[in-house]
This record gives sequence, C-alpha cells and structure tokens, in this order.
Amino acid sequence: MEHRTDNKKNSFQVYLDTYFHLTRLPLEERGALFTNLMWYARQTADREDLGMDVIYAAAQAPEPMAPATRMAFCFMAETIQRDTLRWYEKRDNYRKSARRREERRRAGNMPFQG
Repeated sequence: MEHRTDNKKNSFQVYLDTYFHLTRLPLEERGALFTNLMWYARQTADREDLGMDVIYAAAQAPEPMAPATRMAFCFMAETIQRDTLRWYEKRDNYRKSARRREERRRAGNMPFQG
C-alpha cells in the first residue's frame, strides 16, 4: 500500500444520495463509472488549479461509458472537483494557522532584550 507523506489529497467521497440513481445503471456500467471516478480523482488530486474541465475528463476517461453513465460521471466528478478544491483550501488554512502558532511560540520564547 502506498503511503503518501506529501500532503496531497488521496481520497474522495461518494455521497449516499447517489445510491438510488446509480442502482438504475447496469452493474457493468457502475463498474466503469467507479473505475473512471477513481481515475478522475487521481488525476485531480495533485492539481490545485482545477477548472471546470469535467466534461473534457469524461471524454478522456479510460473506461468507455454509456451516455447515462457519462452523465452520472459528470455529476459525481463535479462533486469530487468541488470537494478537492475545498480540501486544498482547508489544508492551506491549517498550514497558515500552524505557521502563526509557531511564530507566536517563537516570539514568546525569545529572551527579553532591553
């Protein structure tokens, strides 16, 4: 198992509100959808400059998809994209807070100069 220490996003969420809709797809199409979503999440995990390129990604996905599956892919990939952007924003905020705490800690530990 690959362990990532570079603080890059290495997961994505599948929301339960998609369950009912996805069960309407044939099992083989659900497999293609999940495989393509994993591919998309890996493609976008290292990018902090995500644009609205989900439709392009659907066309480049490695597993062929039926039109209904492609539509589900686009909806779910947009969610992955949104969550990834929020993750990077949250990560950056945590980093800034950690730097501020470290600066305050160092300032408090400096000897008095007077």
